[in-house]
Amino acid sequence: MHRTAIKALHSVGQILRWAWFVPLCALPVHADVVVYLYQSGSNVVSSYSGTIDLTGLAFDGTDGITPAFIQGDDATEVFGPTVAGEPVYLGITGPIDFGDGGYTPASSSTGDTFGYGGLDRDLLLPNGYVSGTFISGSDTWDNTTLANLGLTPGTYNYTWGTGSDGSFAFKVGIAPVPEPSSLGLISLVVLAMAFPLLRRRRGISKQTPVTDAR
Repeated sequence: MHRTAIKALHSVGQILRWAWFVPLCALPVHADVVVYLYQSGSNVVSSYSGTIDLTGLAFDGTDGITPAFIQGDDATEVFGPTVAGEPVYLGITGPIDFGDGGYTPASSSTGDTFGYGGLDRDLLLPNGYVSGTFISGSDTWDNTTLANLGLTPGTYNYTWGTGSDGSFAFKVGIAPVPEPSSLGLISLVVLAMAFPLLRRRRGISKQTPVTDAR
């Protein structure tokens, strides 16, 4: 085999040796539900999506009608508005506050009912919720700021059961970012690494004189 071709194969092999590392860098921190609360223009928006595994949670009756709201001094937020009879589950563990803000109703709320209370250690879910079902929603507070709501930026993590049964993360001051396909990201990174090397090998190949076989 031509020496230039051997070198090119060696370079590609080196790239592939490290390609396994790319998905580790790209994977997000795991949480079954992620809640984002962030400034959006003159408003504050909170959005969430994910699934809840009920393993490790204890049913604690039902809730009444509750408006969508946030309260930083006891780590509570509700997406709604809720209707009477929605189930409440006990057993989450995590921070008991994410600021010193008091009760503040949302200006508007859409999507599925979801609520959590760090101090009360509970979760509020939609009527008839089946473990593992996808839910999502958003709250909006018009013409305000994170500081006015008394919220401290940061990530607040909650778990229940054995610690691996379920979890959710509440990210204050962080907007959601669309996640690219892991496979697509890996392909782009590998191609980006390989292109300069292959281009250089091609240039070397063009400069290699042709040996007369006669």
